[in-house]
Amino acid sequence: MEILKKPFFWIILFFFVRLIGITNPPLEGGHSWRQITGLMVARNFVEVEANPLYPRVDLEGGKDQVIGMEFPILNYSHYLLSKIFGYTHWYGRLINLLITSIGIYFFSSFLSKFFNKRVALYSTLAILFSIFFSYSRKMMPDTFSIALAMMAIYMAHQYLKEKHSMALLWFMFIAMLALLSKITAGLVLTPLALYYFDVSISRRRLLSFVGAFILVCIPVYLWYYQWNPHLSETFGLWYNQGMSLSDGWREIRSNLSASFEHFYFHAFYAFSGFGLMLWGILKVFRDKHIRLLAILGIYSLFGLIYILKSGFYFHHHNYYIVPFVPLFALLVGYGLSKINKWWIAAPLICVLGIESMANQQHDFFIREEVKYKMELEALMDEISEPDEKIVVLGSGNPQLILLNPYPTKRAN
Repeated sequence: MEILKKPFFWIILFFFVRLIGITNPPLEGGHSWRQITGLMVARNFVEVEANPLYPRVDLEGGKDQVIGMEFPILNYSHYLLSKIFGYTHWYGRLINLLITSIGIYFFSSFLSKFFNKRVALYSTLAILFSIFFSYSRKMMPDTFSIALAMMAIYMAHQYLKEKHSMALLWFMFIAMLALLSKITAGLVLTPLALYYFDVSISRRRLLSFVGAFILVCIPVYLWYYQWNPHLSETFGLWYNQGMSLSDGWREIRSNLSASFEHFYFHAFYAFSGFGLMLWGILKVFRDKHIRLLAILGIYSLFGLIYILKSGFYFHHHNYYIVPFVPLFALLVGYGLSKINKWWIAAPLICVLGIESMANQQHDFFIREEVKYKMELEALMDEISEPDEKIVVLGSGNPQLILLNPYPTKRAN
């Protein structure tokens, strides 16, 4: 069937598949803490103050609970939907899923232009089967920011190669959102530097693009390197602000096994994905594909810096592999496109899909042993008044604070 060869079909199909359990509270095993703090920011925009310059969480410690974090675009989008439809916790999941799906569509469209339709199809399937399968439906900015970065790359190509002037403005806007959402999205943008060596692009157009990118970096710099440290110092709460390269090297060197696991398993949640990626790398070198070799080189260089700057957080959190996944998916797609017999390539991508989804399907459901937490509101109504204080024993996980519907009872 021709429709099975269309990346758009698979993007739509997987959008609906990932709607399963989309309204569940963040009680799944994979990084519920990170989702919950993001939801706290969104809820406090609704209940306290809708000022994105002062994101607030409901955690013990810190004046006014303001926290230094990535610019809360996903959280503020959640707030805007809440203003229209009333607050509920799953809007952020849906927004992330929608933006990630759109980003994958632009990823596919770019690869069709830059490589060919077979590479685009297999790469699209690979990224749909990857860690994106579960993390694109979490209230976390990781796949959200990478999706925006993939859109920005498409717009850059439209401006530099297709000479669409309006695409430059779209690039500036989307790239700024991507980097503000999470600065690690910058890793996905690094291959744009290779356009500098494309002799078919006029110097004037290149200089305009470089100037536009510098303008994009100004608000990103101000947020992450001026305002964020100010919030952290003033209010005493912050997310990961990175570490020195030397400290990061010591962390990674001491935890090589955990770090490598992100590459050979967590990127696709499938060992077969790593095998197909290695096959793709082998084909790139055998074919002496200059474009892909250059992309692989620049991605590896800046990727190493990213790993070392992340240090502890890279080996400790599997979602820190997310910025690498578009490259890995491209390598899988390229390798499979070089297998001329479809009856070999198609089963291989199916094996990747089956293994990956089998290892991630649990994330779509709430385990029986934690369902009792969903009864918190009714229990609190039985045993306490709305303005009474409570103590939460959560072993460092603020799930019960988020599920608590009463503002006066939070962070106690």
